[in-house]
Amino acid sequence: MSSVKPDRNAEDAARAAALLEEHEQFCTELADGLHALAQPLTILRSAIAMLALSKEDGTAGERYLSMSMRQIERTCQLFSSVQGLLAAKMVPAERETIDIGSVLRQVINDHSQAVEARGIDLIAASFKSSGMVFGDRRRTELAIAAAFETAVSVSSAGDVIKVDASPSDGLLEISFESTGGLDNIVTSLDRLNVSLARTNILSQQGQYQFTQEPFRISLALPACQHALEKSGTTCCPVFTS
Repeated sequence: MSSVKPDRNAEDAARAAALLEEHEQFCTELADGLHALAQPLTILRSAIAMLALSKEDGTAGERYLSMSMRQIERTCQLFSSVQGLLAAKMVPAERETIDIGSVLRQVINDHSQAVEARGIDLIAASFKSSGMVFGDRRRTELAIAAAFETAVSVSSAGDVIKVDASPSDGLLEISFESTGGLDNIVTSLDRLNVSLARTNILSQQGQYQFTQEPFRISLALPACQHALEKSGTTCCPVFTS
């Protein structure tokens, strides 16, 4: 009995330390998100003030109006990401069967115009059979969208984004890679989206990995057994610009 108790104490201590580290990281990410919100709000306040002055002295105010619209959109995106972080931390995840292939196709379709407009080439996995996982559908959709949006944001014209999915050790791994280098700017919204993807995946007992150079985000969720036995992927170009 005496040999078992220290082991359990050690396991409990390790578990408590991991929870504390996760909590501290969440608080840091949330603080970074709130801090990031201050920048577009400050620019928006200045732009609105300059817009008012431009009307008084008769100068064109289109520049300041355009600036205001951009910052309003950026603020909404940041606020939405902060909300997502809080929801993933405070609300328990649900469990259901999710077809990852359909989620990936929807996310890619939703962002296809933005990818084409930026001159980015996209290669995505084509499923021979559905990749089924257990998880929270909404959180999975948010994580995949956040990861894909970040890959697009850090890429430039001529870069290639590769989206792939494959079974690995009882999990289904979804990866997002970009040939873009460190010269591409990683914004505060990008960093917040990375945090959003991470938090939503970990809240479902999934796994997450991120490297900036070369850029790669990996999200993994528990796979359905029958999907592991039958799944397989091949890569084909979805579209090129």
